[in-house]
Amino acid sequence: KSDTARVGVRRSKSLNADWMRTLAFDLTYDRFDIGGESRSTLLALPAVLYDFKQADREVFPTRGRRLSLELRGTSEFIGSDTTFLQTIVSGRIVRALGNHSRLLARATLGVTAKSEFDDLPPSVRFFAGGDESVRGFGFKTLGPTDEFGDVIGGSNLLVASIEYEHRLRGNFYWAAFVDAGNAFEQFDVDPAVGAGLGLKWVSPLGPLRFYLAHPLNKSDDNLRVHIRLGSDL
Repeated sequence: KSDTARVGVRRSKSLNADWMRTLAFDLTYDRFDIGGESRSTLLALPAVLYDFKQADREVFPTRGRRLSLELRGTSEFIGSDTTFLQTIVSGRIVRALGNHSRLLARATLGVTAKSEFDDLPPSVRFFAGGDESVRGFGFKTLGPTDEFGDVIGGSNLLVASIEYEHRLRGNFYWAAFVDAGNAFEQFDVDPAVGAGLGLKWVSPLGPLRFYLAHPLNKSDDNLRVHIRLGSDL
């Protein structure tokens, strides 16, 4: 449970046709209950983000790639209640396989160097699970737990996915996928794995996706429905 108040400013600049740089500064107040403890944290959080994107078309590319790099952190020296440095790297690739099929892959790596983990609010901790993470699991339901089994998030994150899709008819496609990953401490990744099938309709706003995902470990045998609209990259 968390309440967050945030005010911030951003300045984005195109470095060239493929690269965008964003400089950001947020002032954030978090009040949260996690793992049976109640805390509040004030963060002055500067960040720099680099985003690279190449694609043969915007809505439904047959060939494209995207790379994002974010570096953010804070210190008690500038008025924050804790000190940490965080790096998040994510990538996506789309490749056509013939005239009617595509292969999509994505991966995200997050690493945190921190002074006291308990002082980190949920907004800067890593969790896994959900539509853009490990499908078959609920949103942010994966990560390290406390002694009571409650998920409290982790300092690090590693998630990867691979998906194959094939045209059915017109703008409709079927898909099959496998996702894996988790939030973790130290080097104890202990990945959760989900797999499933999907149906896609390529709309003017981007693909509308319906997935049925099944957790292969770390959960019961229930199917979960995931729905998403937007660009593949």
